[in-house]
Amino acid sequence: MRSDVFGTSWLETDGAATSEDLVHSRKPGNSVKSVDSYQPGSPARLHLCSGRQVLDAGHGARALSLIAEILGDEGKTASVAISGELLAESPRRTSGVKALVSLELSDAEQLPFPDSAFDSSTADSTLHHLAHPIMALQELVRVTRPGGWIVVSEPDWRSFKIFPCRKELAEAIIGRQCDSIRHVSIGPALESMFMAVGLSDLHPQTGTVKLREFLAACRLFCLDRAVKLAIECGDITSEEGQEWLDILRQASDAGLFAASMTGYTVAGRKAA
Repeated sequence: MRSDVFGTSWLETDGAATSEDLVHSRKPGNSVKSVDSYQPGSPARLHLCSGRQVLDAGHGARALSLIAEILGDEGKTASVAISGELLAESPRRTSGVKALVSLELSDAEQLPFPDSAFDSSTADSTLHHLAHPIMALQELVRVTRPGGWIVVSEPDWRSFKIFPCRKELAEAIIGRQCDSIRHVSIGPALESMFMAVGLSDLHPQTGTVKLREFLAACRLFCLDRAVKLAIECGDITSEEGQEWLDILRQASDAGLFAASMTGYTVAGRKAA
C-alpha cells in the first residue's frame, strides 16, 4: 500500500467517549463476519471497478481494504479518519492493499475535497458519532460525481440485546451507554435522510449482528467501557459492574451467551 498521510483538523466525537474508545469500538468489526448481515455487499453496492476513485468517510478499515482491493493498482481510495488514533492505525490495518490510499484527518461535515471528486462514497458506523449527520451526508453527496453511488451503514443501539440479563444492571449499563451516543437510533432514519438530500434509486437493507461469545461481544459492543461509564456516572458500583461481566463471561464459557444488535445499510444514487 502506498500511503499519503496528511491533514490538520480534528473532529469532535461523542462527548462521553474518548478517541481511544472510538478506535477500540471499530477494530473488532473488521473481523466479525455477522456484521455482513447489515452490510451486505457494501463494496459491490458502490458499483466499483478497477481504476475508480472512492471516498471512505469515517475510516472503517474493513471496508477500506475490501474497496481498495477491488480498485486495484489504478484505483484510488481517499479515507477520512475522524480521530488521530484511527489515522495512526491506518498503515498497519491496511497493509498489503495494492491501490493508492490517501489517509486524511478531517471533519466529515466539511470534507476537504472538490465537488464531484469521487465515483462513489461510503461511510460505515460514522454518522451516529457526529453532531450534524445530515451535513455529513450532504457532503458525501457533494463530493460524489453525478450518477455515482453512496452507501451508508449504521447500527441501532436501542436494539441491543444480551443474555443472560440481570435486568436492573443491564438497564443501567446499556442505558448509560446509549445515552452517551449522539444519535443512538440513526440506523432506521437512514432511508429518510437519503431522500432528504436528494438521493434516488434507494436500496435499504436491515440485518442483525448475532454473537455467541462474550469476548467478541465485549469488543464489538464495548461492554467493558459501558460498565466503566456506568460506574463513573454513579449508576452502579464497581462490584456490580464486575459481577455483571462475570455472569456474562461464565455464560459464554457454558455456551449460554448471546448478544445481538440490528443494523441498517442504505445505498442511493446521486442524480446524473
